[in-house]
Amino acid sequence: MKRILQGLAVLTALGLVAAVLFPVFAKAREGSTRLSPEQRLSLQESEPSSRVLAQRAFRAERQEEWAEAERLYRQVLETAPNHEPTRLDLARVLEVSGKTEEALAAYRAIYGSGGGTRDTQSEAPWRTIPALKAARAADDEDLQKSVLAAITRRATPMIGDAPFAPGIPTSDQEIDALRQILLAREFFTGSSGVSAAAAALTEAQKLTPNDPLLPALLAWLARETGRPAEADLLWDQALRLSTEGSPLRRWIREQRAKLKA
Repeated sequence: MKRILQGLAVLTALGLVAAVLFPVFAKAREGSTRLSPEQRLSLQESEPSSRVLAQRAFRAERQEEWAEAERLYRQVLETAPNHEPTRLDLARVLEVSGKTEEALAAYRAIYGSGGGTRDTQSEAPWRTIPALKAARAADDEDLQKSVLAAITRRATPMIGDAPFAPGIPTSDQEIDALRQILLAREFFTGSSGVSAAAAALTEAQKLTPNDPLLPALLAWLARETGRPAEADLLWDQALRLSTEGSPLRRWIREQRAKLKA
């Protein structure tokens, strides 16, 4: 029994050390996020110090210490040069610190081959939004297409298996709305659930009220949570906004038929 208690004490101590070394960040600024599970897993394969450096870089970024964040992200890449999430983080820091051309070069290196490598494809789709904004600001249509291809691939399947193929945005509002759609998908597939997903979609609808995908997704969520009357009104709205013969309109009619079945 004494040995068992000693073993438990050791495990508890190790747990406390891990809690100190690997904190969880609860809040992220626009364009930033906590280390994702994919980031943590990928960094485990590199030097042990890479994890700590990445967390220090994240803290520096949150405090808008751009030079320090850039230095630390570059240090991570010295030991893990193919770690795509860190390359994205570095590109974002370069952009917000005014090094626009360097940031664009970094984004092109990541997405230029048609949407990134395996690591970027495992990243949360909404994390690509800074790259899309940078590409639009630079009027780089090829980069916008590459980033959108990556977003489409990572956000499939969409909520309810709805058709999802975002076009080149014509305004920052459209990009912000796209971010909310991607967040809604993440909320729906994660622990946040339907209410958080619906709230994100409602925010997107305020930004782009004529996008038929938004009432369509809200209708699907309403139907799945036992609100058929609300779903029916939203299907009507989605049909009015959608284009005849489009994949989305066909999907809307199929889903509405299920409601009436």
